[in-house]
Amino acid sequence: NANALEYQTLFNLRFEADLPPAAAVATGGLFRPGVGVAFTAPTLGPDGVVATPLPGGATGVRLALRGANPASSGFRLELDLPRSETVSLSVRDVTGRRVRELLAGTAGPGALSVRWDGRDSRGAQVASGVYFFRLETESGSRTVKGTLLR
Repeated sequence: NANALEYQTLFNLRFEADLPPAAAVATGGLFRPGVGVAFTAPTLGPDGVVATPLPGGATGVRLALRGANPASSGFRLELDLPRSETVSLSVRDVTGRRVRELLAGTAGPGALSVRWDGRDSRGAQVASGVYFFRLETESGSRTVKGTLLR
């Protein structure tokens, strides 16, 4: 019930982490009904343990995109804070330039939904492209990526 790696088929696998890259080993598997073969390959990976958000009742700051990605009119972001904290949620372009501040001040605890309508701080529609949503809190920061297609 998984995508099979077939001969002469290229797969591009990626993930994002808030840690710098370091030498790592990736493990994969080749599958055909009745046959399974594992392989390893040298690559770059996060230099340390990557924390994954835990479902319901998890502690820690979480930030997630909800809905379609890519999107054409904007994004809905959900953040979850374990306690009341000073927060800043901003939209940044691929150069790191702040496009718009979505949330600034004290928020939490609990879940909060914020919508970005695809406009910059002046109210102008931004161009198609990749945008980063950066949540900064007293406990740490999280970043998620979204692609806007006009």
